[in-house]
Amino acid sequence: KLEGCRGASGLAYATQAKLLISSCGNGMAKVLDAATGREVASIPIARGPDAVIYDPVRRLALARSMKSSCTSFAPIYPGLMPVSITLASLNSVCVN
Repeated sequence: KLEGCRGASGLAYATQAKLLISSCGNGMAKVLDAATGREVASIPIARGPDAVIYDPVRRLALARSMKSSCTSFAPIYPGLMPVSITLASLNSVCVN
């Protein structure tokens, strides 16, 4: 169980940084050290994400919410605190 994460909906592995990223239904993403399980960061994302994926080339974690038509993304680099940006689709409003 992740503290502050309700309705976990996805899990991605950031290979270079050796971090796990979990998307949570309550509009948070938890970033964990894969070796220790220690929480490294908690970042706001669009509410109700369907999944989270990691792009190793761009080093981006992406969480998509079909319910709100919003996509959140955050750069994931070792030692850098991730900050998310949420983009709205046409005719939608996104709030982190």
